[in-house]
Amino acid sequence: MLQGLQELSRIESTAGCGGGSAGARIHGGVLLALDAYVRPLGFDLNDLVNELGLSFGAPSQWQQQFISLIDFSQLLDFISRRLHDPYVGLHWCTRSPVFRGRLIGLAARYAQTPLDSLQLIAHFMSAALDLKQCEVQVEGREVSFVWSFSPLVVRPEHLSDCVATEIANCFRSEGARSGFGPLRVEVCRARPEPRGYYANVLGAPVQFGTRGNRVVFDLEVVSRPRAGADALLFDALTELVVRRLADMQQHKDFVTQVCDVILAQIENVDLNLEWVAREIGMSPRVLQRRLAENGATFQGLYDRMRRELASELLRNTEVPISEISYRVGFSAVGNFTRAAKRWFGQSPKRWRQAQAPVTH
Repeated sequence: MLQGLQELSRIESTAGCGGGSAGARIHGGVLLALDAYVRPLGFDLNDLVNELGLSFGAPSQWQQQFISLIDFSQLLDFISRRLHDPYVGLHWCTRSPVFRGRLIGLAARYAQTPLDSLQLIAHFMSAALDLKQCEVQVEGREVSFVWSFSPLVVRPEHLSDCVATEIANCFRSEGARSGFGPLRVEVCRARPEPRGYYANVLGAPVQFGTRGNRVVFDLEVVSRPRAGADALLFDALTELVVRRLADMQQHKDFVTQVCDVILAQIENVDLNLEWVAREIGMSPRVLQRRLAENGATFQGLYDRMRRELASELLRNTEVPISEISYRVGFSAVGNFTRAAKRWFGQSPKRWRQAQAPVTH
């Protein structure tokens, strides 16, 4: 079992998907799961994708690629409006689980303890989905499954609902008789109405507006051996998961790995080539050479990540320009304004106004 998790960690460390907006991607197989949810409701997912003006390729190609997590987040928002369902993330992942009914969910079911299952799922999600953070933390008598999204994903509410639902319901089938269910769920999103609905779906008290996202379990409970554990079967299924994730990595590239590192520290005004090289584990000279081989430069990627994040925050949020300046790594608003004029051809205030939908 340990060898399988170590191999998953190695695959996770090489994550960084190619194509689209660097630094925020999700495996395209998620589209198939979402399509299975909307079809009985009278919708064709590919038609919805086209209606929104997105491009994920033909449905036959979805399973073989990574897609923009930003675009996928916008798609969930769009579907929420079309279905008049503010809880689409909860409903989708309750009725049509993304991974619990698939290979990774099957492997997790045979782990020695629920804690082993949570660790396996965290490694899998980190490789299949570009998350800023995804890990299992132990503190005192509690175990938390913790996650956060790339800052490029400025409207992560439905995505976060999906993750919370998947994790909170991991052990629902065995939780009633074993006590493996969560103690509580904490999410960054604002509290929706009615207040008790999330608790009913997730099976635990929910705290809204917290500093981070986490599903919290009792350490003693999730460390108990489970009745259906099978070490040999778990190892065999984990090996299949490792192979599946290794296949996914064929679609990922070095440039995107660098973008991921830049994006994780984008607020750091002292971010530079040397810091990124050290984080990746190579000398600045080697990093420059590898980027040049791929037709890129560090400064060009750094500028691109700042521009993409700034455009998302300006277009899709009401965050003050002074705060956006800080979030994209500028020490002064004036410096950000000059950069925005170079990126967008006008000041950030005017560009934001130009992106606002026209009302009649």
